[in-house]
Amino acid sequence: MINARVFLCICILGFIPALAHPAVLNVPSDHATIMGAVVAAINGDEVVIAPGTYHEGHLNFQKKAITIRSTNPDDPVCVSQTIIDGENTRQIFNIRFGEGPGSILEGLTLRRGFAGEGVIFGGGISISGSSPTIRNCRLAGCKARYGGGIYCYESSAILEGNFIGACEAELAGGGICASGTVTIRDNALFGNAANNQGGGIQASGHVTIIRNDIIANRSSHGAGISCTGMVSGDISHNIICRNAGVRWGECGIGMGGGIYCAASNIRIHNNTIAYNSADWGGGVHTYNSQVSINSCIIAFSPEGGGLYLREGAPPAVTYTNVFGNAMTGGAGHDYVNMGSLTGIAGNTSVDPLFADPDTGNGDYHLKSRAGRWNPNVAGYWVADEIHSPCIDAGDPAFEFGNEPALNGGRINMGAYGNTSQASKTGTIKPVPMFPRPLDVPLRPRTPITLPQK
Repeated sequence: MINARVFLCICILGFIPALAHPAVLNVPSDHATIMGAVVAAINGDEVVIAPGTYHEGHLNFQKKAITIRSTNPDDPVCVSQTIIDGENTRQIFNIRFGEGPGSILEGLTLRRGFAGEGVIFGGGISISGSSPTIRNCRLAGCKARYGGGIYCYESSAILEGNFIGACEAELAGGGICASGTVTIRDNALFGNAANNQGGGIQASGHVTIIRNDIIANRSSHGAGISCTGMVSGDISHNIICRNAGVRWGECGIGMGGGIYCAASNIRIHNNTIAYNSADWGGGVHTYNSQVSINSCIIAFSPEGGGLYLREGAPPAVTYTNVFGNAMTGGAGHDYVNMGSLTGIAGNTSVDPLFADPDTGNGDYHLKSRAGRWNPNVAGYWVADEIHSPCIDAGDPAFEFGNEPALNGGRINMGAYGNTSQASKTGTIKPVPMFPRPLDVPLRPRTPITLPQK
């Protein structure tokens, strides 16, 4: 008979492999393929992919709470060199087994994903009935009917810190097509396109869109963001600039260069919406929707006007600067099909004095004599000769505590209000430059390198 102590030792030794987890499964040194490593993994493991180009598709998490990542997800060079290539023939990830936020995809480049041949959702990533975390990834040149880059259906996925560029949707969501309670934050969406809705983002349900750069996207309805059937939505602290509502098919009208709202209930606050264009509503287009707009800047739309009411109740606009928007026939079209709200409820119509909107992707910080964050000079505060009237002009009821010292005790209008990059208050010109505070985050400012077609 086995001694009880010996039996106990055998049991303990038997559990040692289990206690050794979570494990790291390396690709290709431990497993030749990504999917092979996923199959071998258990909950809590990490599948770590070495730099290189991998020709796999239809990948998934196999219902496991694991992380699939590059060797250094925080290093842009490493991310750009760790590539999964769909070669315009296959979808790259299809996440559909009820995974939660513990299933993490991080720090990978997904390029040329294609949802075709009956698979019409999510050229790069399709998420259905699952809620994974997609973080610090780059998606380029992916195509689908819905959600060229990422498609989310009945999902509470978290999409954060990703670059999505040159992705295309035949119908909706060139960059992202999302429904459910998806959170879309701190992403950069550049140069995506959808024929019908949402060149950058198509959203429905209860989607939150916060702190994104949504620039130079195209679609006939909502080149930047299209909201249709939004039960409740929050769009805040985004840079939504230089998007173009273009004519497509039988519609023949481009609507909502910056934001398009139809049959939706949406709160739009502290966004910078500038230099967008469309036939109807260069800045924001509303149609049978309940829309509140607060502490935003809507400016310099070269076509379509600033705020365009197509039908239904006009948007509730407060503490917002609407300036310099035009339509065919000339300037002076800040409010279209609705009365001007300038001078009412804190609304203004003055030049916001952006720092440098015409260089590169644009710098939409507000000029300030007391100090303006300059992301183009190694992260320094600089002082200007002139001072934006949008500083300390947002809703006085809004929180302003995240703004740096010399904040005037009131939130700024625009995307940087109540952030550590908010322009400072004051009229006395200080020392020209200040060292970068350690707590100032960097928003994504450089578009991804697009793949060769």
